[in-house]
Amino acid sequence: SQDGVVQVFDTHNPRTILRSFKGSHKAAVHVTKFNHKLPHVISGGNDKLLCVWDLESGSQSPLFKFDAHQDYIRAAASLEQNPHCWLSGSY
Repeated sequence: SQDGVVQVFDTHNPRTILRSFKGSHKAAVHVTKFNHKLPHVISGGNDKLLCVWDLESGSQSPLFKFDAHQDYIRAAASLEQNPHCWLSGSY
């Protein structure tokens, strides 16, 4: 979202927010991806920060923060063969 919040919604009731992660991103978030083997979500955006969130812990703090990008993050993916490996891309 434009305010830097990452939200996970219930697919059976799209108005129900299951989890909300806020406080780490300081600008708009433009990419989020689920990890298909771990309970993790990755997010990135205009603050050039990539965050890995744990869906099960209940924590509002990301598991990891990566700040090596020089520009806005617009792409992200996890490697199916190694769920601990993430790929991200920026302009």
